[in-house]
Amino acid sequence: MAEPEPHRFVARVIEEAANKIHDDDGAQRFGFTGALVPGVELFARITTPLVAAWGEEWLSGGQVDVRFRRPVYDGEDVLVDLSDGQLTVTGPDGEVRVVGSAARAADRPDLSGFAEVAGATELLTDPPLGPIGSVAETVTVE
Repeated sequence: MAEPEPHRFVARVIEEAANKIHDDDGAQRFGFTGALVPGVELFARITTPLVAAWGEEWLSGGQVDVRFRRPVYDGEDVLVDLSDGQLTVTGPDGEVRVVGSAARAADRPDLSGFAEVAGATELLTDPPLGPIGSVAETVTVE
C-alpha cells in the first residue's frame, strides 16, 4: 500500500461556533489576525491523506497523534506531509503549525485487566441531552 501523498488544502471554519475565537472579530480581540480554524476541522482534513492511502486498514487499526502548535487561520492554504512516520502541517508562511506522527497499524493496548462489559440490550432512541461527563454535587465554601 502506498504512503500518503502530501495533501494541500484551504483551511476553513465550517460552521459558526459558540466560541468566538472562531470568528474574525472574536479572534482579533485576543490578538490573532483572524478566525482560528477549530481543531476538529483541522483533524478531519489532516487525516484525509491517511484515509486515501491506507483506507480501512488505517481506520480500523492505525495510529495518529497530532499536536496543534500554532494557529491555523480561516482561508489559509496549508500542507499536510507525512515522512518516515512524522506528520507536519505547514502554513503558507512556511511555519509548522501542527506536528505529530501516523502509522498504518498500531500496537493494540493490553486490556486484559479490564472486565468485559455487556453491550446495550436496546438502542436509545431519545438520549438525554446535557454536558458529557458532568457531575452534579452540592458544595459549600467550607
